Amino acid sequence: MCIRDRPISPSWKSTSIQYKSCSHYYHFKKFCVLDENEKAEEILKIVSPTEVYEAAKKMEENIKNNPNWSAWEEQKVNVMRTAIRLKFIQNPNLMQKLLLTGDKILIEDHPTDSFWGGSLHGSQNNLGKLLMAVSYTHLRAHETSLHLVCRLLLEKKKKKI
Repeated sequence: MCIRDRPISPSWKSTSIQYKSCSHYYHFKKFCVLDENEKAEEILKIVSPTEVYEAAKKMEENIKNNPNWSAWEEQKVNVMRTAIRLKFIQNPNLMQKLLLTGDKILIEDHPTDSFWGGSLHGSQNNLGKLLMAVSYTHLRAHETSLHLVCRLLLEKKKKKI
């Protein structure tokens, strides 16, 4: 199953800002951390997530020496975790698709990104890991006593195998 970061309807909110996609949220937050407020505002004006990604890469070329870059590196996983959580919580149809993946390992099939992606040799698959964590956390938060018994039985069975 593929859960790509395409424009979603309805879009979702964090605080008072309406975001069109996780890419919009992620790159907006990145440029805010980097004190590049004009770039952050520019990100929100872009329509598609693909265009956001491409624009952000171009914008980054001139700011890799930004004194706040290390602060961004420390925060980027938490920013993406928040983006994913908000996206799926506010879009029940997408959450249902994510939950249907069950306990499968999710891999971001990105052709060039070894940090977020998981298809390149040595990739970290951080996006896949975050998606699995959001799914797991959501399931646990809404687990009934019947589901708990079933889950514990399945876990016990897996340990025997």
